[in-house]
Amino acid sequence: VRPYAWPLRRLAGGGSGRPEAADPLEFIAVLPLEDRLLTISASGRLCLHKWFPLKPRSSPSCPFTFDPATAPIATLRAGASADDDARFRPARSYAVADGRWLLSGGHADCSVRCMLVLKPEVVVLGRHHADTVTAIHVTADGLSFATGSADTTAVLWALYGAGSSLPG
Repeated sequence: VRPYAWPLRRLAGGGSGRPEAADPLEFIAVLPLEDRLLTISASGRLCLHKWFPLKPRSSPSCPFTFDPATAPIATLRAGASADDDARFRPARSYAVADGRWLLSGGHADCSVRCMLVLKPEVVVLGRHHADTVTAIHVTADGLSFATGSADTTAVLWALYGAGSSLPG
């Protein structure tokens, strides 16, 4: 195993040349079909970075090319009210299904939310837990997932239509 690291801090606005304050990554996923690396920071910044496996560019010692995103495609932040489900609230647990769907848990309403990675709007909102979802895992075939909650329950979910354009 050999590491290759890239800093993902952006420069502060106004061209000052100073790096922004630390915004640690909370989630990272490789989307192999899209040759992208998805990152979500603590502030809710969702970025898609270009990643070209087996295509070295700058150095023969590096087995791939990595182009970090210059701006987030979305910032996952709270809506105007508790009932506003048009946008994700920053979550505490994430998973990716089929390389296209981002699942999140840890929301105050105890829901599991599903959105398209490239269009950050809630497509499906699932509620079954009585407390915050703390863990999400997608099966290898991408057709179902499991959630765990602070209410000490585990729930299995079916992602109907995972191979089609919409779940459910």
